[in-house]
Amino acid sequence: MRAGGWLKRDLRIQDHAPIVHSGEIDEAIYLYLFEPEVLASPEFDPSHLVFITECLVELREALQARGGRLVIWHAEAVEAFDKLYETWPFDEILSHEETGT
Repeated sequence: MRAGGWLKRDLRIQDHAPIVHSGEIDEAIYLYLFEPEVLASPEFDPSHLVFITECLVELREALQARGGRLVIWHAEAVEAFDKLYETWPFDEILSHEETGT
């Protein structure tokens, strides 16, 4: 079984249920999206971009140590998942439920 993990604000490995579950799956790839709509929102600040980028560097290293792969794209979600599925067909998508803006 192949799974895609969608990482949003949950850029950690500790106590991250989808990543723990993906360890039970044959192959997993993780996707982080810099979504244009989010980047353009009034709540988004350039300091968020710095923090996210630092977290993604650490997360990529941690996932690689576990045999995982992190893909980072600038795209809207539907477009990104269509592209991901075309290049790496998956059986399920794992993610935390996102709340808030």
